[in-house]
Amino acid sequence: MVSNWKIKERTILSIMELSKSAMPNEFSGLLVGDPDSRVINDIYIIPATVNGPASSTIRQDLVPLSFSIVGSVHSHPQQSSLPSSADMRFFQSKYINIISHFPFNKYDFSAYNSKGQNIALEIIP
Repeated sequence: MVSNWKIKERTILSIMELSKSAMPNEFSGLLVGDPDSRVINDIYIIPATVNGPASSTIRQDLVPLSFSIVGSVHSHPQQSSLPSSADMRFFQSKYINIISHFPFNKYDFSAYNSKGQNIALEIIP
């Protein structure tokens, strides 16, 4: 599992809080960062996103045009962060994708590359 992506601690904690608050539904958003330094430092919450108990749909027409969007994040209300086939299709256009899972503590997530391969993600201050 090789990767040199990093995420700010405040960002991963925000993801976990948003994931908890969406229960029993999924939460989803887009990861914001610098693709050159590979540091994720924020998330975009896209208006009109539909979050349900088994899926989440982001309105692509409302996603801002930005080179700082480096990936996606969504939650699984159960204790699994394994990607579904729909997740794998969505991953294809992103550098990095995070799936958080119940109970949504700081390390309750997995990260994947655009091919759906599990990658390491370091939490930094």
